[in-house]
Amino acid sequence: MLKTHILVKVMRFPRLPTVHLFGLSKPEKKILIAVLSILTGLCTMAYFANRNSDRLIVSTEKIDQSETVKNHIREILLASVVIETGIRGYVLTGDENYLASANKATADQILHTHELGSTPNLSPAIKAIVDTLHSTVQAKSEWSVRTIEVRRQIEMDKAMAIISEGNEKELMEKINLLTQNLLKEQNTQLAELKASHTEAIRNFALTFYFLLIKIGITVVTVIFLLVFYFIKRNRSDKLLQASRELLYNVIDHTTAII
Repeated sequence: MLKTHILVKVMRFPRLPTVHLFGLSKPEKKILIAVLSILTGLCTMAYFANRNSDRLIVSTEKIDQSETVKNHIREILLASVVIETGIRGYVLTGDENYLASANKATADQILHTHELGSTPNLSPAIKAIVDTLHSTVQAKSEWSVRTIEVRRQIEMDKAMAIISEGNEKELMEKINLLTQNLLKEQNTQLAELKASHTEAIRNFALTFYFLLIKIGITVVTVIFLLVFYFIKRNRSDKLLQASRELLYNVIDHTTAII
């Protein structure tokens, strides 16, 4: 018995990995913490990428809206010129063909004016100019109808007298001034939006590239941690097997001595 006691006491078994909270060993805990930290960083990068993507979408929508507003303004100005040319041609010649283009231009002008006024998120300054333009276009349209009716029902001289009064010229100049002011405001706003859009694209690109790099690092790190874990696990299994064999050998040898 004394020999057995001395033999067992002398033999020192290798220390096995201890099991801690949740059944995880120290290496497993390290792997879990590393993976969670990587996933946290990955989620953070994804959040910033999504936020920059939203900014890019909003910036694109604002630019499209500004370009649409500019198109409405140009169409209103063009329609005013066509209307003026058509009415003057009709007053001078009495040819109804001149009215066809003038009537179409009038309808287009009313449509673009309405759509311009219905544009959402216009600044108060631009909204005030648009409202003034709308009332001016309406007054121009009423003047055109009156001039046409006078030419049809009375005579050319009376219609020419109406034109000579200069009201039509004043309305046309006012429309030109208002549309030029609107175009100037939109060009300034569009320049700012394009600068902001360029910055949004750059931020989104940088965030996206960092996200790709982070994904690559995550994949490599996870593979490394898994390989490290399996190596440690394999060593632990071998160590455990060796310890068991050693223990069985000691017991067998002790039994044989006894």
